[in-house]
Amino acid sequence: MKKVLVIFLCLVLISIFFANGGEEMGQSEWKLVWSEEFNGDKLNTEVWKFDIGNGHSRWNPGWGNAELQYYTEGKICTLKMDI
Repeated sequence: MKKVLVIFLCLVLISIFFANGGEEMGQSEWKLVWSEEFNGDKLNTEVWKFDIGNGHSRWNPGWGNAELQYYTEGKICTLKMDI
């Protein structure tokens, strides 16, 4: 099984190489489409939004990785529970 996986990955890499005509893309050919440098002391809320809650309202419980946190907007809130 391991041998089949290695052969498959090699074929994928070779296919990607030849899909570009066998040439690597130089950095001068890249085009920047968006960037955020996070300059300043506040988050730019025109670009970034807070994900509030725990993902259940978006049908993604635990944000897809079983997180138990509940995110809030605004000041930091902490709660300690002894179970």
